Amino acid sequence: MMDRKSRFTVVLAGVGILLGAATVQASQTAKHQAEELRRAKLSLIEAIIAAEKEGGGKATSAEFAFKRGNPAYFEVKILSADGKKLTRYELNPQTGKIQKAENEVLEKLVTRLTPEGLRRSPTVLTHAIAVAQEHSGGRARSADVDRKSDHLEYDIETVKVDGSLHKITINGVDGTILKDEPEK
Repeated sequence: MMDRKSRFTVVLAGVGILLGAATVQASQTAKHQAEELRRAKLSLIEAIIAAEKEGGGKATSAEFAFKRGNPAYFEVKILSADGKKLTRYELNPQTGKIQKAENEVLEKLVTRLTPEGLRRSPTVLTHAIAVAQEHSGGRARSADVDRKSDHLEYDIETVKVDGSLHKITINGVDGTILKDEPEK
């Protein structure tokens, strides 16, 4: 019969094995996503530009939606020029064509962002993505903008072909990197 300490050790070992397996699975998924991004003819930056042109506003977030077994697509949310409408666009990563467009509910987070604030920021979302990609050596798989008291900050997540991820925060005032959190 196992004593309490031995049972605890066995349970901890089991948890460690499960966490290790989950990490390997996450890494494999990131590798597959990086490969899909590499094969895409469109980049996240180009998807944002296309959606902004279509929507006539500014992007508040963008991501490469990739799930095994389903076709990948770029999802870009555009805040209208008057700030009264948020539209979610799905774009084909091979052609750049908009596959779907639908209005979203304006969330509290988005209402803190104004079209004027997005336009006046010295650093725009596409530039922040370019900085993050250059810094990490990976391709952007998601990007978000958020208002921090008196300025904007951009959270960019990049992935490399080896599956390694970086979560990078860019200062909207001067385009500098505020934080880089590599993950394996």
